[in-house]
Amino acid sequence: MPMNVRCPDGHVSADPVRCSRCRKDIPQEYLDPCPACGTARSGPYCGRCGRLLLASFIDENDPLNWEVLVWADRALYDRLPPDAAERLPFPSDFALRTVPCARKELIIGRLHSDGRGDADVDLSTDPGVSHRHARLALAESRWVLTDLGSRNSTYLAGTVVDRPRVVTPADTVHLGVWTGLRLALREGA
Repeated sequence: MPMNVRCPDGHVSADPVRCSRCRKDIPQEYLDPCPACGTARSGPYCGRCGRLLLASFIDENDPLNWEVLVWADRALYDRLPPDAAERLPFPSDFALRTVPCARKELIIGRLHSDGRGDADVDLSTDPGVSHRHARLALAESRWVLTDLGSRNSTYLAGTVVDRPRVVTPADTVHLGVWTGLRLALREGA
């Protein structure tokens, strides 16, 4: 998924020169390298150190300024053994969806068939996701991902999450059979 920049009015733009929404020019300082580590800017967060680069536009410690993007990741699914793929067909109608963050702690998992459960990010369509699979918690302006003893593990940037790990919008989280997710700043936050 491509990373975006914000224009002076706070719109998210895929075009780093001119805002794709209001057509205002994006100032050069919005594109300068990260002042902490020198990495080329690819969005509102540094892709290397996770530093928020556009702090004037967002209170990063307010969960209401965040959302979780969820999608069915074909590349993750394609790594399944052939016999598993036959039993678990890839969902053809799974569109990218956004889940607003309403609290500083979110449980990622599946609801029970009768609707019970405490999953804030409900991934019931993915049979490889546990009922209480993982937790995202916002603490001191950083989101921390913890696997909650899931059956099929949680992966951050391709590595098993075996202890709490800091997650930035530059990171992709994989879990279950086909689910990918990423944190993002809400449009207009």
